[in-house]
Amino acid sequence: MPDFQIVTTDNQAHTEGHAYSHFKDLGYDSARLQAYGYEGDYVVLCFEHGLQLSIPEHRIQHIATSAV
Repeated sequence: MPDFQIVTTDNQAHTEGHAYSHFKDLGYDSARLQAYGYEGDYVVLCFEHGLQLSIPEHRIQHIATSAV
């Protein structure tokens, strides 16, 4: 079960543990979302292989986390 899900204002969901194809142009068919953090005004999604995707905070609709 995932520990978090981030949804953007255009309703794109980014869920921990799911594989995404954001990095095909960099030679990765897919990469699993492992963590997220904050850097300035951006939410930074951290994927396997050391890949990152930064989303401006104003584009984040919500972040849901599980209380374990």
